[in-house]
Amino acid sequence: MTGEPEDPHVCGCAHCSHRAGSPFQWWTGFPLAGLSWIGEHGEPSWYDTHAGRTKRGFCPACGSHVAALDHGDTAVVGILVTALDGYRDDPAHVPLNPSRLTEAAPWLAPATHRHQEPVDVHLILRQDGADGPEVLLSRRAGPVYATGLLHLPSGHLDGPHEDVVAALIREAREETGVDIEPADVRHAVTVHHRSPAGGARIGLFFEVRHWSGEPHIMEPAVCDAMGWHVLSELPTPMVAYCRAGLDAYRAGRAFAVHFQQPGDPVEFEPTADRLRSVPSAEMAAPDPAVREFTEKAVGRVSAWTDTSLADPAAPAESPR
Repeated sequence: MTGEPEDPHVCGCAHCSHRAGSPFQWWTGFPLAGLSWIGEHGEPSWYDTHAGRTKRGFCPACGSHVAALDHGDTAVVGILVTALDGYRDDPAHVPLNPSRLTEAAPWLAPATHRHQEPVDVHLILRQDGADGPEVLLSRRAGPVYATGLLHLPSGHLDGPHEDVVAALIREAREETGVDIEPADVRHAVTVHHRSPAGGARIGLFFEVRHWSGEPHIMEPAVCDAMGWHVLSELPTPMVAYCRAGLDAYRAGRAFAVHFQQPGDPVEFEPTADRLRSVPSAEMAAPDPAVREFTEKAVGRVSAWTDTSLADPAAPAESPR
């Protein structure tokens, strides 16, 4: 099967525990859009195990339980993580939010639990072009989520040992071959995103204007094109999540919410644009146009300080 997992969790509801012969099952979701079963035996054999509510999929060769699908759900299918190859080493499958564990076994009562969401890092590699600022985009390919769509170089943290800047530098090297110094990484925008299938995550977008090496495709199995595109004329087709981050960045916003609805396309569509920018409490720098003009004149500015004499807390005077 293909696709990108989301909302990994363990579930201890009576339905799961009875079918598994175990206190809980370890699940992750995959979007149905673009889903294909590529194993030797094809699609699972489906049985209606919870009349009118849920059907379960089993391997047609050995009978192993591998999947579940709620009736009427057109967005996501549940896959048992232990049925996937390489699941032990993939941080994308670490269960974040346990569900209904005490229904199966009271002794599984967890300590106080809080909802968790994964963190992504996105690289806005930026250069000056003949028609204005340009950003590097790559096209996803192969058995991955959003194949065929443009996206920024991006990825997940490898674990609690890695901070977001280190993750960005690593992903940049792995995907594009460029080397970036930590001092050249600038936070651009944070996006709280929810996919059409319902999984949510936090995306940190970082701007980088100085690097060494020439960007090129490093992972041809999952990327079949890479190039520079004018920031003011972003191309299509592009992943909606990526486009939301770039649109917020172009508007000079440091934070945005992008909660897609069930049935929304993964690809950016202007008619289904869910971007909602959140204003900052105070602006620590001028708007992007002023910043760009200044840096063209004097070079990169690492910090901005407001030296005006006006008291920002004072009420504005009435016009005269």
